[in-house]
Amino acid sequence: MNWDQIAGTWKGVSGKARARWGKITDDEWTQPAVFPALMWAVSLVVAFVAAELLVTRHIRDLRAAIMRFAQGHRASTDLDMSLAPGEIRDATEAFVQLTETIRRDEADLEHALLRKEGCFGKCTTASRTICN
Repeated sequence: MNWDQIAGTWKGVSGKARARWGKITDDEWTQPAVFPALMWAVSLVVAFVAAELLVTRHIRDLRAAIMRFAQGHRASTDLDMSLAPGEIRDATEAFVQLTETIRRDEADLEHALLRKEGCFGKCTTASRTICN
């Protein structure tokens, strides 16, 4: 590896950059502010991406599942929260247990109602207390 060639290419690149951006970077007032402003912008992008990947996406999925369940869609919810933080995984697990309990209770109530309606259809008025 020839270090002279590597060092030489940087001078060419910096010369082109200075020709194009020299007025901004050579100003004594803006030069100290360019790097911090650039780092601030990059940190905002990193914070947004991290928040989206770690929190917001999982909360949005959990909210959508809760809304579907509240609207009457009782199909089992398959939420993949393996990459979510522990607190969100715990909340999701609590929601899944809650939905399973509600589904089971609704099925029991429906079964009892069907059993009761079936008994009332077959029994006479005098023997209804026996069917209960």
